[in-house]
Amino acid sequence: MNGGISVKEAARLLGRSPGALRRWVRDGAPCVTFSGGQGGRNRGSLVDPAALAKWHAQRHGIVSTGEGSSLARLAALLRGFHRSDALDGVTAARLCGIDEQAAAKYLLLFFRFVFLQTHGRPPEPKEYPGEVKNLIALTSSRE
Repeated sequence: MNGGISVKEAARLLGRSPGALRRWVRDGAPCVTFSGGQGGRNRGSLVDPAALAKWHAQRHGIVSTGEGSSLARLAALLRGFHRSDALDGVTAARLCGIDEQAAAKYLLLFFRFVFLQTHGRPPEPKEYPGEVKNLIALTSSRE
């Protein structure tokens, strides 16, 4: 991104508060232009949301979806949770009163949310780990 966007707009895209993004910038997150706290209407820092998300993800140890990464591990846990018995042989979906397809969709949306928070953009289809692709298949199947 060449010129960057306002912190407020980046916050909306990333699903965070503008205050959180301002704290990230104060803590060293990259920005296109830095107001140094001397902002004001139309004079604040300009940021690249993807760069902010990447900085935040690296800071918290979540950096990729490759084999062995934190997101790949999360995908495996989500798929395992979807398949497992939560209590006395009953799945979590049944305990929550939703069908397995709705549960898969909910877990898929959660993965997408985590990816967006850590990468600053939604995942491309090729970036979904296998376990998430299984959840995607479940959301489109009719039983």
